[in-house]
Amino acid sequence: MRGWGGRSGWSVILVVVVASVTGCGRVTEGAGTTSPTPQQSAMPSGTSSPSASPTSTQWPVYSDATYHFSVSYPTGFTFQTEHGDPASGLVQAFRTFDPIYLNTYPPGQIEIAIYARDATTTAEWITKHSAPASSTDPKRYWSPVSNETSVTIAGTSGVSFDWVPDTWTTPVHSTAVLLGTGYVLVLQWWSKDPAYESTLKADYSQMASDLQV
Repeated sequence: MRGWGGRSGWSVILVVVVASVTGCGRVTEGAGTTSPTPQQSAMPSGTSSPSASPTSTQWPVYSDATYHFSVSYPTGFTFQTEHGDPASGLVQAFRTFDPIYLNTYPPGQIEIAIYARDATTTAEWITKHSAPASSTDPKRYWSPVSNETSVTIAGTSGVSFDWVPDTWTTPVHSTAVLLGTGYVLVLQWWSKDPAYESTLKADYSQMASDLQV
């Protein structure tokens, strides 16, 4: 699904189509991804509904030299680089998920999207890229958002908000923070399985706490 924003989500693992709601409201499909080299390799958990890791001190860390951020992710999870869509302003995307869902549609996952920055503040940027589903703007990332809240993430002021992709009813829970002068980082999670929500929400909260920009 191409959903790192307002329209759909997109994310494909190897040749298998999977879901990801990166930021442009719809849900699309793609193929072919490459994986970054994390500081610690992830191993399959062997369970169908993984539990949250006990402490982030045991988590591997992904550091990105291009966009200058680092983030921990749950032990046993895979951290995977997706493709971007520079024409829309989405320059890079990532996702982390339990590897038992590598070749199937996951019940939920945590995602990171890097966008080009074209506004002074995070709140202005979210507003600039939000519009109804009827909009034809290729840089509409979000359907109208809800629950906007000012937060501090990685020692920087950010905004948390919820939104629903055009073809979904499942809410996506996102937090946006400015990444230097050139980019905006969005960390978000979603789950279509109520039993999986508490796990992903806890892991997302820990990732947000550990994020460094």
